[in-house]
Amino acid sequence: HMITEMEISRFYKGLSEVMDPSLVVIIGPNHYESGEANIQTCLSCVYNTIEGVVNLDLDFAAALSESGLVEENDEAFFQEHAFFSHTPFVKHYFSDAKVVPIMLNWEMPIEEVEELTQWLDENLPEDSLVIASVDFSHYIPDSAAKFHDQFSYTTIQNFDSEAVYELEVDSPSSVYAILDLMHKRGYM
Repeated sequence: HMITEMEISRFYKGLSEVMDPSLVVIIGPNHYESGEANIQTCLSCVYNTIEGVVNLDLDFAAALSESGLVEENDEAFFQEHAFFSHTPFVKHYFSDAKVVPIMLNWEMPIEEVEELTQWLDENLPEDSLVIASVDFSHYIPDSAAKFHDQFSYTTIQNFDSEAVYELEVDSPSSVYAILDLMHKRGYM
């Protein structure tokens, strides 16, 4: 998943030029369908990078878990690349930031995603950065991938939440969550 390492690095570098978050929330898919809950977080994940360990925000993750919206399931995160593929960049560009991973199931009620984004909107520190770790088209021919990716780009750019679950992405719930949170915060 580091095939786009340079693009991801440019993305984080650009962000670091305009912000210095104290908290980075990474929302991503449950690739391996681990655990029972639709929304999960981790309180004992260790994300080692060549620049050191990325610190978890244990207080924020615990509060999220205590909200009843999210289940703590540390084991589900051990092999989930949706999160550890971002942590080296977080550590490099935002070395003092703490991280909270949130894993979403692919097929889950939209109402649960909206409850999560409502909780995040009410509880995130002002200087937070929320990232959706989402893979777009893969395992299909290049011409088909370009078509699907353009549709995904247009859908996201236009905040077309109704079409999100039609996208060729590995986590429509994560895309929906980001769009819904941005909408709740007045960002279009």
